[in-house]
Amino acid sequence: MKPRLRTERQNRIWADAPGDTIARLVAAADDPAFRARLLFVVGLPASHRSSLIPGAIQEMRLKGEDAADRLAFPTLADETTAPRLRSELEGRP
Repeated sequence: MKPRLRTERQNRIWADAPGDTIARLVAAADDPAFRARLLFVVGLPASHRSSLIPGAIQEMRLKGEDAADRLAFPTLADETTAPRLRSELEGRP
């Protein structure tokens, strides 16, 4: 069976996914506790971030935090998304 190739529209959606995730997390960072958690996570080295994220998501689930925030959280393991988010968060009061 031949693998299906993504359409041009799907490629744009995938390309925009990190930006959408960053926007989602920045919006959620209005909560000071969530903002502090995000800044802590994005400040960690990549290897530490990727090992911390599953536990953080489980904690978010137990606390009943927004499902969209939980779904966005794994992208913090990405080498490009974490610095972009950190820059966005530090640039806002």
